[in-house]
Amino acid sequence: MKTNSIFPQLSLLALLLSTPTATLAGLEICNDSTATQSVALGYKKDTDWVSEGWYIFEPGQCLTVLTGDLKNRYYYVTATADGWTFDHEDIAFCVSPQAFDITGDTDCQARGYVTNLFRKIDTGKTAKDFRYNIGPYTRPETPAVAPPGTYGEPYSNNGTFQECAIGDRGSYCSFYADGFLIYVYDQPETPAHLMGFMRGLTTGAPISVEGDMTAIYDSSAELIARSVTTRPWTEADSLLDAMQGGWHSLDDPAETLEITGAERVTRYNGDYITAEAISIQDWCDDFPTGARYLALREIETGETACYGLEMPEDDRIELIYLPRGNLLRYRRVQ
Repeated sequence: MKTNSIFPQLSLLALLLSTPTATLAGLEICNDSTATQSVALGYKKDTDWVSEGWYIFEPGQCLTVLTGDLKNRYYYVTATADGWTFDHEDIAFCVSPQAFDITGDTDCQARGYVTNLFRKIDTGKTAKDFRYNIGPYTRPETPAVAPPGTYGEPYSNNGTFQECAIGDRGSYCSFYADGFLIYVYDQPETPAHLMGFMRGLTTGAPISVEGDMTAIYDSSAELIARSVTTRPWTEADSLLDAMQGGWHSLDDPAETLEITGAERVTRYNGDYITAEAISIQDWCDDFPTGARYLALREIETGETACYGLEMPEDDRIELIYLPRGNLLRYRRVQ
């Protein structure tokens, strides 16, 4: 005789409620800060380095950003929030201002991305799942700015942005001004939001900078930045921008030039010859003002030179070496 008792169903429900819920394997990130954080992740996928983001985390929110058993021991994370700074570890990945999923961690700018710095997550040798809290590594920025002269000689100038990279002393951004390559290292004295702003600039961008000069060398200097802003493009900035890229000599095919930002590298038969800081200006040494000059300062020796500059076509440059008047002609490398 068939019955319609509900007890077997209740027993099954009780059994399900009494059984511990299985934890979803993967990498979980929690925002235990008091700000809404945008988080990006980097990791090794098969044979490639990849980066992806941005994941939006409200205060107190946790999200599983990678599901399934973890395949790597190490993962990398960065986080941004308005008015907050993240304690990275100088580990670079490519990112984009919008949502992104990027394969490869090199040539970021050439591929239309920017570089951001991450810190390492060590999940352990055998972990299949891991929870990471970003709270200990992100904090509100300190709004106070040290007055001019706190760290060195006060400095204010216009320049041309060159790059942000990682060197022997950690991450830095650099720009050219008056023939000098000025380094701004990522250190507590320079506000973190200024470093973040510079990492979003493109090579050759015209900028205005204020800060304290802490060291001056033969062809470079070091600066604690207090302010970094973009400035309006001038005719000289536009001409320099039009000169970016590779050029080969029409007078000696073995000679080639590569112009990147405000830096020119000369090679002969593919061998490095020299690197020079360059600027376009309407004066140079004792030559008449009002003309168009290409001023060069050799980075290794500090020697300077002046050239009259003409660009008769988009793919041609003509330089007149002063004061001898030698004509040097170059065509853009196609």
